[in-house]
Amino acid sequence: MRADFLETFSLSEPIVQRLRQIFKNPNHWGQIEEYCSTTPWGSDLRISHAKDGRIEEVAFRFSSVADSIQKLDKFLKIAKDAGCHLLLCSLGEIVAPELED
Repeated sequence: MRADFLETFSLSEPIVQRLRQIFKNPNHWGQIEEYCSTTPWGSDLRISHAKDGRIEEVAFRFSSVADSIQKLDKFLKIAKDAGCHLLLCSLGEIVAPELED
């Protein structure tokens, strides 16, 4: 069984605001907040909300050909500050929010 998120969870408003600042190009629809890179084939960040408004999922897709590693590092620092781990859906693994050397 594949799950896209572990559970609906709460993030503090300062953490959510920091996430929204990674990419400044908003493209929202329905219950989805999407923030995109301005570069072609760039990265994006999606914040999905449940019907009751709680955050259901935060998804970050990184494109190394379009964006600097600093964007990924910024996301990982925010996740670490929030006390979150990352679910790598393609591998089905949960990992700490850190870049390996």
